[in-house]
Amino acid sequence: MTAVAPLLSVGWSKLQLDGVERTVYKLVEENGDLGVNGEEVKRGMEEYESKSWINVGLSGVGFLLAVVGVWGDSV
Repeated sequence: MTAVAPLLSVGWSKLQLDGVERTVYKLVEENGDLGVNGEEVKRGMEEYESKSWINVGLSGVGFLLAVVGVWGDSV
């Protein structure tokens, strides 16, 4: 059960980064030689940061499960 939380975390990161990558490619295709607007990049990074808290939460749950599991075994 402890290993499930980190695996979910890795899967979430992969899905999240794939979405960011698609967005960047879309921006590059739309703007062509003009380049990408810095505000668009900033907005994308802020979205990535807010979604990465889910990754942190899943990793924390896995850590807590491991700590409780080790603590429960010694009693």
